[in-house]
Amino acid sequence: MSRRRPSSIRRRLRLALAGALAAALLLALTVSAVAYLTAGGSGRASATVATLGAPTITSATPGSASVRLEWSAVTPPGSGTVSYSVTRDGGAPAGTCPTAASPRAVTSCTDTGLSLARHT
Repeated sequence: MSRRRPSSIRRRLRLALAGALAAALLLALTVSAVAYLTAGGSGRASATVATLGAPTITSATPGSASVRLEWSAVTPPGSGTVSYSVTRDGGAPAGTCPTAASPRAVTSCTDTGLSLARHT
């Protein structure tokens, strides 16, 4: 049975301690990096709620299985723009009209694919 020399044990102990110290330092750097990216804060804000009026249809020009619609713009209560959507008979229109799923800031469109009937 061979006996280890004390210097060999000390060397292994120093290597293990150096490895543990390097791992602790890496962990400390990782934790401090996460803490560096963490932020908090507070603030104040105020808001008002306004009701927009409905636009007025100024022109409805019939065509072949279509109608060209034009309406008046609604003025927003503050800065920004107003987006519009058109519905036909409670559903989505066709042609160039903006839908409820994709409203746009336009004041005219052409609804196509209409049958001869009254549409709302």
